[in-house]
Amino acid sequence: MYKLGDVLADQPDEPSVLRLRIAANLQLGNYPQTIPDLSKLIQKDPYDVGLLLERGAMYARIERYDKALADFNRVVALAPFDPSGYERMGAVEYEAGNLSIAHRDLGIALSMSPKDGQIARELADVYASQGQAGQAVALYDRSIHLDPTSARTYAARAAVLRESGQTDATIPDLQKVLVLTGDVQEEQWAERLLDSLTATTKRLADPRD
Repeated sequence: MYKLGDVLADQPDEPSVLRLRIAANLQLGNYPQTIPDLSKLIQKDPYDVGLLLERGAMYARIERYDKALADFNRVVALAPFDPSGYERMGAVEYEAGNLSIAHRDLGIALSMSPKDGQIARELADVYASQGQAGQAVALYDRSIHLDPTSARTYAARAAVLRESGQTDATIPDLQKVLVLTGDVQEEQWAERLLDSLTATTKRLADPRD
């Protein structure tokens, strides 16, 4: 009976083998190594939107934004009524610092999928980076209403509120981060900031200080 290694060696370009190798590299965080195998799968089916989204995401992870945008533009061309291509383009443009383009693409994506909390959060991030705190908070509120389990959204809203001077309002969000997050560093950051804000609030409330 063949072992898995024998199968991988004998049929290296079979779709099932390519998928196994992609999954293994993803698990190990070897993102660049997934791209050749995804490219082989795309050669076999150049109209597979899911594969283009996967490869684009891998390009984005290694900051090959030009390649990522090429894949996501292809997705938009193949599936113009699917928000995924616009959402991914907007996220990449945001990472590249092209805020106005990110704003446009994520706005299109959200208009196509108004109940998607992740897209709402990503567009809120753009507003926050553009210094538009009010619009950012409104979209973070919307994102939390759609997905109340995202620690990242609570943390992002807390950061915007703090920057705009609403330090007391950040405490409930930071408490949510502590409950929801599995990220030790983010939890430690939230704990330190929450302790600091709570102490400040107590001092301001006590006239003896």
